[in-house]
Amino acid sequence: MSSDPVLAYQDESFLNSDAGRPLRILAEYLQPLQAFQRQRVHDTIVFFGSARLREGGPLGRYYAEARELARLVTEWSLSLPCDAHRFIVCSGGGGGIMEAANRGAADAGGRTIGLDIGLPHEQRPNRYITPGLGFEFHYFLHAQALVRPPRPSNGGVSRRPRNTRRAVRDPDSVANPKTGSADPVPPLWPTADPC
Repeated sequence: MSSDPVLAYQDESFLNSDAGRPLRILAEYLQPLQAFQRQRVHDTIVFFGSARLREGGPLGRYYAEARELARLVTEWSLSLPCDAHRFIVCSGGGGGIMEAANRGAADAGGRTIGLDIGLPHEQRPNRYITPGLGFEFHYFLHAQALVRPPRPSNGGVSRRPRNTRRAVRDPDSVANPKTGSADPVPPLWPTADPC
């Protein structure tokens, strides 16, 4: 007597096999996107920095500055007249500068995102990440893809809108390989209505 076959997407041995790897990769990308949509996260401001820097250490002033900047950004974003959550502070989710950024956003009462990668004997998610907005990735590429999702463009390379100035440097807007045009972007706040 044979048992009923197991559906492929419910077969744990298949999902954890080499053949199931593409599905695991896709799941790591889609799960956070679903959470962002469910929690109405529209866009983020990403903080990069050392996980090993400590608040009371020799370079602690950088921790304090990242925390203060994240607090100010979050206060500004919370003042926007939007239904969506705009300009949410996002980090790699670990300690150091990443913790400082998440902590500053939490100090201001805002949501904060952590895109952590699973490293043995390394960082663990910090406690300032909003519940439901902390993610751990096996494939580092997905954490990077969520930081700057690709945008469609007629010219093949996405460019920043002419009516805004980016808060962070946008590698897409530095040069258009098709035309060779350079467009350096200073790290400034948006000038257009962000809502």
